[in-house]
Amino acid sequence: MSENFAPLRRITVPTLAVLAVLLREDHRWFGLRIAEELGMRTASVYPILARLEKAGWVTATWEVPSATHDSGAPRKYYALTEPGRESAKAVLAAREEVMARHQRSASLLSRAGYGH
Repeated sequence: MSENFAPLRRITVPTLAVLAVLLREDHRWFGLRIAEELGMRTASVYPILARLEKAGWVTATWEVPSATHDSGAPRKYYALTEPGRESAKAVLAAREEVMARHQRSASLLSRAGYGH
């Protein structure tokens, strides 16, 4: 892994959601687009992106206004670094595993008559 890469101490559900979006390669992702995609406020998304960038999980590049977008404001585009991409896949897979275990437990409890 890169010397500029650090594991995240805290990975919240919103952070997982941002990582999942960044793993998709169907768009170039900037903060507002991520917020809109997730139905989150930009005031929540930008601090997550800043933490990910500081930890080396993402890189950010500024794009100056041009004919490619209609806004006059520059956009900061975010992309996962290679170590960030691998770590994002790992934490999302671990989260899926935990959720599957919880689902199996809830199903067993339901069949045993609990939760009714």
